Amino acid sequence: MKLKRPDVIVVGAGSAGCVTARRCAEMGLRTLMLDRKQRNEVGRKVCGDEISKSHFEATGIDFPGGDEISTVIAGADVYPPSMTNELKVRGWKDFDGWTVDRLKFGQRLLQEAIRAGVYFYPECHVKEPILRGDQVVGVAYKDLANDEEQRAHAKVVVDASGFAGVIRSKIDHPYIEDKIDKEDVALCYREILELDEPLSEPEVAQVFLGGKTAPGGYAWMFPKGSQEVNAGVGICGGEGRGSPRSYFSDFKEDYPLFNESSVKEASGGAVPVRRPLMSLVTDGVAFVGDAALQTNPIHGGGIGAGMRAGTILGEVAKEAIARRNPTAKGLWTYNTRYL
Repeated sequence: MKLKRPDVIVVGAGSAGCVTARRCAEMGLRTLMLDRKQRNEVGRKVCGDEISKSHFEATGIDFPGGDEISTVIAGADVYPPSMTNELKVRGWKDFDGWTVDRLKFGQRLLQEAIRAGVYFYPECHVKEPILRGDQVVGVAYKDLANDEEQRAHAKVVVDASGFAGVIRSKIDHPYIEDKIDKEDVALCYREILELDEPLSEPEVAQVFLGGKTAPGGYAWMFPKGSQEVNAGVGICGGEGRGSPRSYFSDFKEDYPLFNESSVKEASGGAVPVRRPLMSLVTDGVAFVGDAALQTNPIHGGGIGAGMRAGTILGEVAKEAIARRNPTAKGLWTYNTRYL
């Protein structure tokens, strides 16, 4: 069934997009969410897979459960370049949480959005915003399944399309950065590894610092069970660096835990590691998740920040539409409430 006159269009069905769309629907807004992936692929993403319990407590979203959970995390060991005298962090709520199966977690967020009343169109590639003057009033997209060009109009468009920012990159506004400096981007490579020996502390994440290991970033080892880990490297700083894959290869050789491990999955990506956009809104459009650069600039994690922002944005969109003012001014409280 098609939604003829949505109040809100959300571009992207990642964790930030699903939470935003769900909150919009819960607030009584007719909400359409588009994503270029097939429905059964929503949630699959290159990620460290770890998320803190505090983000669920802040948003009211149900904790991960069942087979969404890979393992419970109850602390972290942070290693300096010398690899000795590590900092052991225990009992700090920001480290209490889980590593999750991103696909299963993402599918659950999608189902919750649909149950709340969101109309979801998979296999739709959004190309650009539709403008009326400076106001965003909809999106142009291609229905990939039917090979058809389509247009949809709404009072508010939400760009939740990830770091690529398919809407953000086409907005001409001094407060909305369409291009991000290389120095503000971390390039990442990670592998899901099955270990030859069980972990001694399968509830403890490990983080490794140092210019030799990961210049401008860090390496990580996040347990996903007693003998499986998500391990990777993120580096940043612009030109003149090797590839994250090459740094990870060196890291594996130096770390005995990975001896005789087997690779179950390998992939790479890019994440913003800087402040959010100068403004998260302009006329008719708001930005959320990686599209808004809403990641932790220290470690690059963004699931929790996107969930928190999406919850706020759904409420602000309702207020702006109710006042018939879906402009930058009408949406501005999203900036103040998030920041």
